[in-house]
Amino acid sequence: SDLAPLFDDPVLGKYVIFGGDLNITTQWTGREARYRRWEEATLARFASFGLVDLLDRWREDGPLPGCGCADGDDCRHVRTQYHPRSDRPWQNDYAFASEALVAGGFVKRVHVVDDGRPSPLSQHLPIIIDLEV
Repeated sequence: SDLAPLFDDPVLGKYVIFGGDLNITTQWTGREARYRRWEEATLARFASFGLVDLLDRWREDGPLPGCGCADGDDCRHVRTQYHPRSDRPWQNDYAFASEALVAGGFVKRVHVVDDGRPSPLSQHLPIIIDLEV
């Protein structure tokens, strides 16, 4: 909500790149399934400002192996964290850019650096956004 004025600005809102560890996911199932709806609402709010989910847009693979989300074969999750108490490949980090930047060709490539194990510095994986400005 604090960033809404920036996202909604008719000039500045066209030039937004936003991302980080949002501590949300749409992978919840079972008893925690209600959290999925809450967190989908947050992601929908970003989309309502014209922000593109870059990990989803540049995703190349099929369903994330081991995800276990309710999406099944339509799973679009990308592992962004190795959680110390869970074997599930969690996605709770995101990257967004305004549609104007994406449509204008400024965003060239987006990927997560995952060599199959967590870094000694962080459980979270780096998200690389290649830009041409």
